[in-house]
Amino acid sequence: MRMRTLVVVAGAVAAVALPAAAQAADRTVPCPGGANRCVATVPLDGARTGDRIVVQLTDTDLQIESIAPSEPSLAGSYGFSGFSMRLGGSEFVADLVVTGPIPEGASVAMTFAVPPRMRSCGAERFTIDGARIRLRGVQARGLTCRAAKRIARQCVSGTGPSGRGWTIFDVDGDVTLRRGGRRVAFTLGNARQSCAPSG
Repeated sequence: MRMRTLVVVAGAVAAVALPAAAQAADRTVPCPGGANRCVATVPLDGARTGDRIVVQLTDTDLQIESIAPSEPSLAGSYGFSGFSMRLGGSEFVADLVVTGPIPEGASVAMTFAVPPRMRSCGAERFTIDGARIRLRGVQARGLTCRAAKRIARQCVSGTGPSGRGWTIFDVDGDVTLRRGGRRVAFTLGNARQSCAPSG
């Protein structure tokens, strides 16, 4: 479930719709900051599902750290899917999903930072419905390798990491889970799915 986003549509679908290409648009924004950290502000005025968000990063070592709306009421009105990097890591790309009303002047702040140094925990192997799964390069910060592997396994199994409050990012098959000072990171390897946030 690579960055799953649930979209609820209310009401009837219009009989005549514009072509998808005409509805969607690229929204390219800068990311002011330095080589270790930058924050991009993405305006949501006039945003539509399918719009592509392109963030021009200040360095190729940056990774997505957090996404925060300009006001709490926005939390259920938008989502993102299809996270990826391009141009050697100098641009972050995501598709916007609008799931509710967007008030005038609303925006989302995307923070990018150089990831913290983490403990290498090797690979994790397990089975789902008879299929052997291998996660590569499991890493841990603020918890043991055994706990990190358990969280990664629960994530890919679809049960979600234990406990609430984990923020989960999946970019090109590289998954990072963050809760406060704790982090777990891994590469999907031969698995195709990562978990949705658990709370």
